[in-house]
Amino acid sequence: MKVVNNFYLTPIRFYVFSLSMIFMGGCSPKETILVDNKQDGIFHHIESFGSEFVENRRVDIWLPVVYEKNTEQRYSVMYLHDGQFMFDNAASPMNKGIFISFEGSEGCGKSTQIKRLSHRLENLGIDVLHTREPGGTKLGESIRNLLQHAPEGENMTPESELLLFASSRAQLVREVIAPALEKGVYIIADRFLDSTTIYQGKGRGLDEEFVKQVHDFTVGDFYPDCTFLLDLSVEEGRKRVTDRSGDKPDRMEREPNSFFEMVRSGYLEMAKSNEKRFVLLDGSQSADAIEDEIWEHLNKRYGIGN
Repeated sequence: MKVVNNFYLTPIRFYVFSLSMIFMGGCSPKETILVDNKQDGIFHHIESFGSEFVENRRVDIWLPVVYEKNTEQRYSVMYLHDGQFMFDNAASPMNKGIFISFEGSEGCGKSTQIKRLSHRLENLGIDVLHTREPGGTKLGESIRNLLQHAPEGENMTPESELLLFASSRAQLVREVIAPALEKGVYIIADRFLDSTTIYQGKGRGLDEEFVKQVHDFTVGDFYPDCTFLLDLSVEEGRKRVTDRSGDKPDRMEREPNSFFEMVRSGYLEMAKSNEKRFVLLDGSQSADAIEDEIWEHLNKRYGIGN
């Protein structure tokens, strides 16, 4: 791999396109960067590059100097995924991990898909870290036991429940998730704050604005990059939970069907209002079909697996 101004290009995943694609859709360079010297060429920065293969994104395109002198000839160009920075590797967003969360009601198949996605990513040499809510830290696991199994939690008020989930999450973000993302680790979360918005907000009937204020205080604007919502009927979800060998329903799983109908409705409403982050999946499909759909989306959005 060529070295440009002592910066190696090896960490960068790239594709080769015909140069004729550069200006499709009226795209025009917004910034030009001179590389090395005029014998090497220049980089053109395009803020929104359209392609039939991926969603519009920022790209940097290298052009040989002779390109402007010979408009008849077409050259290959280097397409850097998602606005990667060529000259400041430490600042490159590709050196940071991706935060992926899975949401859905009980029995929807989150655990199965988390395991399958983790396996695929690890096969590509990507560092993966699982988190779960509540839990993921020593403090969080203690809170988890109180919320789900401890007899002291049987008469817990909705307000107490909300704040305990928030406490576990605040610790998880600062102790585990944020540091891991900075190191380039991919986080796959079995639930995050969306669960609290739905279960404690919609399900328990707490004031939605107050729930949002709690989120703002505990995690700020720290949201997943992508959230997969596995939608499944309440009846099928309850049946799956019951069929799990050796599983004893926890405090939340013992709620009546009416509670989970509100949860499902709330999730669907949330996904519809936030289509940029949420990917809605039919949880009644086979595990293989859901896995392929998840992988296809990540491939299209982030270039994972190309």
